[in-house]
Amino acid sequence: MLRAVMPISDLRPLVSAETRDYLGESFPKLNDDISARTVMEIVQEEQDEGWKTGFYLFEKTPPHFEEALRAFCKATGRRI
Repeated sequence: MLRAVMPISDLRPLVSAETRDYLGESFPKLNDDISARTVMEIVQEEQDEGWKTGFYLFEKTPPHFEEALRAFCKATGRRI
């Protein structure tokens, strides 16, 4: 499991065009029948008109999300 803790303000350019589903305010139960997915949590201090508090499921698998995150950090001079 990959875990990154970053503010949504830093991730917004990376995830704004991604397909995402809102899962609610509780972490989703893991199901062995479902392939690996990327889940992101928005805390109350970060919610705004585009993001409400809770968990989001992204279409990208963790390896693809990590690859995009590394490229994004490299291009913007941020460290992982």
